[in-house]
Amino acid sequence: MSKKIVSIKVVLSLIMLMVSAMTNAQISQGGIPYSLLKDEHSIDESLRKIKSKADIPIITMPSVDNNSLLSENENYDSESYDFAKEFDCAINVKKSSVVDSISEGLLYRCAIESPTAFSIHLVFNKFHIPIGAKLFLYDESSEQILGAFTSNNNKESHVFAVAPIFSDRIIIEYFEPYYAEFDGVVEVGQVYHGYIDISEDIINSLDGTCEVDINCSEGDNWQTEKKAVCRIIFGNGTCSGALINNTNYDGTPYFLTANHCISTEKYAHICIFYFNFENKYCGRQSIASVQTLSGATLKATSTNTDFTLLELLEVPNITCQPYYAGWDRNISHGEGGVGIHHPKSLPKKISTYEMAPKLHSCRDNFYLIDEWIETEHGHGVTEKGSSGSPLFNNKHRIIGQLYGGCSGHNDNCNDPSNDYSIYGKFYLSWDSGNSAATRLKDWLDPTNKNYMYIDGLSTCDSSGIIDVSIHHSAEDDGVVALYSRDFIESMATIDSGAIVYYVAKDYIKLNNGFHARKGAEFRASISNNLCNSFAPISVATWTPNLSAQNILEYNVTNATRYKILVHSLSGDLIYSNQDTILSNNIIVWQYETLPTSNDIFLVTIAFYNNNEEISNTYVLNSDINNSPLKVRNLQNPDNITIQDNHTLDFNIHSNQTTESVELEVVANKFTPYNLRIFSISGQCMLVLDYINTNRMNININNLPAGEYVVRIQMGRNSCSKKILKF
Repeated sequence: MSKKIVSIKVVLSLIMLMVSAMTNAQISQGGIPYSLLKDEHSIDESLRKIKSKADIPIITMPSVDNNSLLSENENYDSESYDFAKEFDCAINVKKSSVVDSISEGLLYRCAIESPTAFSIHLVFNKFHIPIGAKLFLYDESSEQILGAFTSNNNKESHVFAVAPIFSDRIIIEYFEPYYAEFDGVVEVGQVYHGYIDISEDIINSLDGTCEVDINCSEGDNWQTEKKAVCRIIFGNGTCSGALINNTNYDGTPYFLTANHCISTEKYAHICIFYFNFENKYCGRQSIASVQTLSGATLKATSTNTDFTLLELLEVPNITCQPYYAGWDRNISHGEGGVGIHHPKSLPKKISTYEMAPKLHSCRDNFYLIDEWIETEHGHGVTEKGSSGSPLFNNKHRIIGQLYGGCSGHNDNCNDPSNDYSIYGKFYLSWDSGNSAATRLKDWLDPTNKNYMYIDGLSTCDSSGIIDVSIHHSAEDDGVVALYSRDFIESMATIDSGAIVYYVAKDYIKLNNGFHARKGAEFRASISNNLCNSFAPISVATWTPNLSAQNILEYNVTNATRYKILVHSLSGDLIYSNQDTILSNNIIVWQYETLPTSNDIFLVTIAFYNNNEEISNTYVLNSDINNSPLKVRNLQNPDNITIQDNHTLDFNIHSNQTTESVELEVVANKFTPYNLRIFSISGQCMLVLDYINTNRMNININNLPAGEYVVRIQMGRNSCSKKILKF
């Protein structure tokens, strides 16, 4: 087989930029719908035969009088901002579609229209699709494309909500491969007709004159906390809310909003959460890059203080820049703070107060803010759609969530000096309920630490990330995956037969010159698992410490779990176990579980976390007449013959360098391997996985001078060597 060389140059940078094909993008795989690839010159003949748009069946919703609905809305006493009318339906996408047979599978397309609608968004009440299937939604002009949604979007409830498309007709395109392990189900349960335009263009033109953008000077000291606040769409209305931290600081995606916005599991399932929906600059400018997530579960809710706590079904990834806000459950608070919110579904705003929160005579369980101060860029107030948004004290911690007003509430900018807002008291929401379903403490303090306050949690600290250039090659049947803790920019040419994956935590940009030739496979995706730097797992010694009680004990750092497998030489599994690691010294096994007769066993121990796994295997002689038991490293098994003994080494042409590291992998049985470069402090600087070439040239020209560790993991074997960068 002739060798095909893939030459790739990738730049990783500290700069945090976010580039996407569209402003609103739910967690999806991206890509282009098959029908939009149709071209008379297509190499794939089946694509040329896809039916035209004129053949797509159209399902039309009942007629709607937008002005009548708008009038009803204005007279409706609701603190949420209603913008859409709901139509219940049961549209089976497969049965309602025109079908095309293409080379890889079946393509289903149908259209839904709601005349005069400013937007249409859908809730799939039955959504369960196999691996390889793809769902796209787009308007007739193909300017707005949502998807591809895949099996990664399957949920236990089988409910899946998608963001609005700003058109009165949308096309649903579903692809299912021939090899699918089961028949996918895609059924629309609700269609929402938008009778108020909440598109970005119209929103900016209608922006209230008194409201203050979060990126004006008033928000300078609140740039961290703003990342917690989201706009939410739930069926026909919008509200606000915020991610909130818990005492375990574990990034559980809890979300605080108002009971009158969401109080049932049904509406929790169909919530769409908008992250970073804000103007880039102060004033009515362009909208920043927005990310959306779909679906949540209801954890607790109460009308007593008008709160609801949700848990998002998807953990916000790095593109969302998530921040889990801190909270304060003390009764008394200092003077001043802010409210951050989305009034009338507008881009994120900030309102400023200087007083101590007052007790409210109308509702005892609520704080009163009766004076939002006039600041440099406006006189921010709360309006419909602000409901559920957090009230922060001067310590930057949440002390309540917005209910609205009591009576005669001013909800516009006509008289901002007389506007007032009332917020459900966080400290009463904490434990005033009768069960976990009606209070916060069970969720936000799961291990009963009884803290009175905690600060927020940022899961995406990019400190220490540096620029690195990488050059590598692969044979035509090889696989190379590049993982970046920041972003990837590439001008690579990927030759036919090569398989290349790019995974970055921020964005992937293919510059002019990038080319994947016919027969090559190229994939790109965003992963939140690369959010934080991580230190390598370290085992003090792989020779276990054996006590008189026959206890197998290790000293391990940076691992979160362990597992153990014990086999006889004939291959029978004698014992297995796995558990969480709570300290560096871990007892993984007591030998009392071994058979009483003398025998020889193979013991495999593995330590792992979310980023890596390392393991080793030992020969164990269970002579019950002798204590402690004898344990020998698998690499020196004495007279025991162990099959598939695997050796690994690599040579560095020079371990003292200024620009690049050239290495050659040496193994008696070559398999794809993973490579890591760590700083001497343990920070992971570079990740390369599934490498199927024995030679690598890594450009480290932009690494700071210092000492680094290069580690290669091949199967159960690993090898590490130090390099010095001048």
